[in-house]
Amino acid sequence: MPESCWQQVRTYADHLGHRVVLEQYVSPDYEPEPEDIIPIQVYSLVPLDDDHRELRMYLMQTFWNDEVKPLFEIYSYCPPDGFACIEHNRIEIARRKQQHRSGVENPLPLIPRFTRPTDYSTVGFCVLLRSHSYRLGHVQNSDKLAELGEGPDLLYFNRSFSSTRSDVDAAQHSIEGGESLSSEAFELATERLTDQIYIGQVIILDIFNNVDDHPERHALDVDEGEPPSSDLPTEEQIRDQLGQETSVGGCSLDPTFQVSQDADIVTVTNTPEGKTSDIQYIVHAAFLSSIRDAAGPSLLESTAHLFTASMFSHLPANKTLTLKFFIPKSPSCKTKKRTEKILFPSAPCTKFPAGDDQPPTAKRISPQKPEKYIINSKGKSCDLFRMFTVVLDRAKFVSEAGVYFYMTDWSSQSRDPDPYSEVCSDDTEIVRGVDMNTVAGRLGVVVLEE
Repeated sequence: MPESCWQQVRTYADHLGHRVVLEQYVSPDYEPEPEDIIPIQVYSLVPLDDDHRELRMYLMQTFWNDEVKPLFEIYSYCPPDGFACIEHNRIEIARRKQQHRSGVENPLPLIPRFTRPTDYSTVGFCVLLRSHSYRLGHVQNSDKLAELGEGPDLLYFNRSFSSTRSDVDAAQHSIEGGESLSSEAFELATERLTDQIYIGQVIILDIFNNVDDHPERHALDVDEGEPPSSDLPTEEQIRDQLGQETSVGGCSLDPTFQVSQDADIVTVTNTPEGKTSDIQYIVHAAFLSSIRDAAGPSLLESTAHLFTASMFSHLPANKTLTLKFFIPKSPSCKTKKRTEKILFPSAPCTKFPAGDDQPPTAKRISPQKPEKYIINSKGKSCDLFRMFTVVLDRAKFVSEAGVYFYMTDWSSQSRDPDPYSEVCSDDTEIVRGVDMNTVAGRLGVVVLEE
C-alpha cells in the first residue's frame, strides 16, 4: 500500500522560463478539500538544492504529521532582492488569473491572497530565503541556523500593479486603531525572521491560517491591474506629462522660493539664509532614472518646481520648506538607502515639552506613524526606521497616485527590543499617498497641527 509522502505533483515554467515545482503532502487515505489547498510561495536569493527534502523540513519545523499541510510552490528563479521577488510574483498572479479567465487547458494553479496579521489587509505573500541555512532542515538550535546564514524575509505586498494604476487600490488603505485612513495605501512590507526555528510556526499561524476565504482567495473577479510595460517613457513623453500636470494642478511656484542645482541635486527652498526649515525632505524622482543624457537635470528641475508648488499649495502659507530632488540610478528602492546618507534628515521640525519650567525641545521627527503617536511619544520613540524618503514613480504624480513613502533600516535603538519576538518588525515598509493633498498632510503632519 502506498505510503503518505511529499511529492512533486507538478512542474512548469514561470513567465521568465524558469522551473517551478509544486510540492504537496499526498496521502492515499485523504483527499484535501479545495479550501485546504494553499500553496506558499517560496523564493530564494541563493540557488536551491534540487532535492527539497531539507528545505521542506526547515519550512515546516513545528508542523505535526497529522495536521493539514500547505503546499509549497518553489521557484528556481533567484531574484536579486525582495522588490524583484514581489514584482515577479505579481506578474505570476496576473498571468495565472488570465489563464483561468480565458479557459486555457490545464492552467497553472492560482496564487491565493492572505490577510496581513498586523493590520488585516488583504495582501500577497512570499517567503524569501536569504541563505543556505535551510540545509540543516528541522533543527531546534537557533545558533546553528544563524551560523549557516541569515533567516528568511517574509514579504507582504499589495498584489495590484500600483505603478500602472491612476488611483490606489481601495483594499489596501491602511488601518490604524480600527479606522480606515484614506490618506495612504499599503504597498509592501518586509519582515526579517530573526529566530529561524520559528519559521514553521509563522507559516501556520500567521500565513496558512490567515488565507482568504475560498473561493474569494484567488480574486479572479478583482481587477488587480496590468503589469507595467517594458518600454520606458521617452524624454519627450515625460516632458509633455510634466507640462500637463502643471496645467492640471493649477498652481505655480511661489516667488519666495529659490531653486539651485549642485551636481545631480536640485534644491528648492523658501527658508531665509541662516534659518532652519519647518519642513525638509529628500525626494527621489525614480521615473527619471532611465534618462541618462543632458535632459536629466532639466527634467529634474521641472519636477522640483511642480512637486514643491503642489505640496506648498496644501500647506499654511507661513511654513518654510527645503526640498532636495535626486535621480536614483535605478527605479528600484534598493538604491535609495545609499543616496540618503549624502543629504540631510527627511522630516518636519516640531517642538516637544522638555519638562517643568524648561523651554520646548525642537526635534525632527519623520512622519512614519499618524500624528497622534508623534505627540504622545514626545519625540522619544517615533523614528522606528532610520531612513524615510519620498519617491515619485511617474511624471503624473499630481493627477494620479504617483507618490509613495519609503521607510527602511529598522532601528532597534528606537525602542526597547522585545526579547521574546522571533520576527523583527517591518525592516522595510512602503505606503502610497492617495493624492497631493494627503501627501502634503503626511509630510507636514507635525507643523500642520501647530
